[in-house]
Amino acid sequence: MPPELKTEQEEPVPAYKAILYDIKAGASNEDEIHSAFLTAINTGSVAFLAHERVVKDKLLKTKKGQKMTPYDRRVFLMPYEMTSRLMDELNNLRLKPTGVENKFKVERISRSIEKDRFSALEYSLYRIKYYEDKEIFKKRKKKINQYVFFSPKSRG
Repeated sequence: MPPELKTEQEEPVPAYKAILYDIKAGASNEDEIHSAFLTAINTGSVAFLAHERVVKDKLLKTKKGQKMTPYDRRVFLMPYEMTSRLMDELNNLRLKPTGVENKFKVERISRSIEKDRFSALEYSLYRIKYYEDKEIFKKRKKKINQYVFFSPKSRG
């Protein structure tokens, strides 16, 4: 956004405060990443925004939307546009079995549509699942330790 329209929240994060993760799907974790994505989608854990055309039509029917400048309208519609592009990417994918232990791959149908947004969402959901599983394991470990009793060694 132009500097005069930025708020304090839109300032860039200093490099020393930013955390970047480099996750790459390999043969060992590719199936787990895809499974985490499909599970999150199928269970309803992820909700998507409405299609950009629907929101744009509703916005233009309101007085506030009609008074908006093209730039403001574009900024308002950007999340919906990105969601629409994500849906296009998801519709361009298909699951392909690899034939090894019920594992599968995700491949593009048409090479003209990238799958960057899909990969970013998929890796984000996998990262969330990783931390959730880590917390669940910690809680289970604590529960087991509650039932383990130690008796002092008797002095003979």
